[in-house]
Amino acid sequence: MKKFLCFSLMLLCLLLGALLGELRPNKSHGFVIVENKSNEVVHEVEIKIMDLQIKIPEMDINGHVVGRFEIPGDSHYDILVLFKSGKKMDLSSGYMTNGLDSYDLFVITQDGIEHHSIPPFNINSSSISN
Repeated sequence: MKKFLCFSLMLLCLLLGALLGELRPNKSHGFVIVENKSNEVVHEVEIKIMDLQIKIPEMDINGHVVGRFEIPGDSHYDILVLFKSGKKMDLSSGYMTNGLDSYDLFVITQDGIEHHSIPPFNINSSSISN
């Protein structure tokens, strides 16, 4: 009887630990790609997400930058692009929240900034062929 009670107590502790681990807040990450498809050199790109500020220095024509950040909470992107010529563009777009990773592509063109949400990559997908 003591063995059964000890085994049951251990099993209960394991289940309780697993449950508490699932309830713990999950750190979510955002992954962003910025591409310069304009015909101008970009002096700087500034991305703001709540209190988080990311600055990307000069980007050549057809250049790109890939970045990763921790999602600070429910928010969106505020993007400001400054060109070498002095021209400015801005965009407020997107949505992110804790618990979900975010994958976003921003394409800088002559006419504006395009935002595309990218579905998460699954490298174990059966659709990938060699």
